[in-house]
Amino acid sequence: AAQIESYTAKVITPSLLSHELGKLQSVDFESDHLKVKASTVSREVVGAYVKDEATLEVVIRLPSSYPLRPVAIEGT
Repeated sequence: AAQIESYTAKVITPSLLSHELGKLQSVDFESDHLKVKASTVSREVVGAYVKDEATLEVVIRLPSSYPLRPVAIEGT
């Protein structure tokens, strides 16, 4: 199991994240209220919704052995 996780972290995850997060980074998305940022370096997707003086932010963190391990989701 450790060998599979190690292989996934070294080979599968970087390729998968580069492909999928690259799609998010290349989308020309304009909105006054919603902003989405993706980073392959930190393995995070951050979404922020701003309305008046309130901000709702969601951070999705992908583990180094994604998709074998679950993502972590944090909201503020």
